[in-house]
Amino acid sequence: MLLRPIEHADGDAIRALFDRLSFESRFLRFHYQKPGLTEEEVEGFCGMDYERDFALVAEIVRQGRSDIVGVGRCCRVVGSDAAELDFVVEDAEQGHGIATELLNLLAKIAQEKGVRRFVAELLRENTHMLHIFRKYAPDLEVVTDGSSWHLTFSGQRSTRGWEERWQA
Repeated sequence: MLLRPIEHADGDAIRALFDRLSFESRFLRFHYQKPGLTEEEVEGFCGMDYERDFALVAEIVRQGRSDIVGVGRCCRVVGSDAAELDFVVEDAEQGHGIATELLNLLAKIAQEKGVRRFVAELLRENTHMLHIFRKYAPDLEVVTDGSSWHLTFSGQRSTRGWEERWQA
């Protein structure tokens, strides 16, 4: 698996990833049943400024071609030291640690850019992603608001274990 920054040229691959997502995965990511992506949305997903907003993709080779199977995004909250995180991983690749690795690398990059806190919003059905955030952030604060969880945690976690795995 290759983790790399998303590029403008990834539009078709992002559309293909979206088309492979199940009803449930689309709902958990977008908080409603999203039938498709508009051109503007694809442009927004692929057109990061890499100062305030940045995104990484997880890419694997299948049947001789590279497919994007996951995306992690980090968007700085204007005027603060916080950033919002969101993730999506193709159903067939869920449970293989892709979201965890995206989170680890996004957090490291964000810390280098001065982010000190992270926020995320999850639907309460998204217990798998909540578990990933809990593993990452021992100081995770979870506030329930109707059908959603609002998560807040420090960006100061050590990523030493992650770096050692990649250097091995």
